[in-house]
Amino acid sequence: MSFCALTTHSLTQVSTLWNTAQQAQKDGYARDNEEAEIGVGCLGVRIHRRKEECIPLLQETAQRINLNTPATH
Repeated sequence: MSFCALTTHSLTQVSTLWNTAQQAQKDGYARDNEEAEIGVGCLGVRIHRRKEECIPLLQETAQRINLNTPATH
């Protein structure tokens, strides 16, 4: 089984998606590296109120910027 690639960064193999999900669980956050759209990234984290209570997810999506490139106005 594989998934359709939306960009060159898309996760298309189940094993890669599974490994990425396991790493995100260990790290406590997940990020999207232009997997759905070039130039757009996403960061997701779980928020804990108390040790036994977890709000499922806080997610932020934003356009990626390159801090090494001079701004043009």
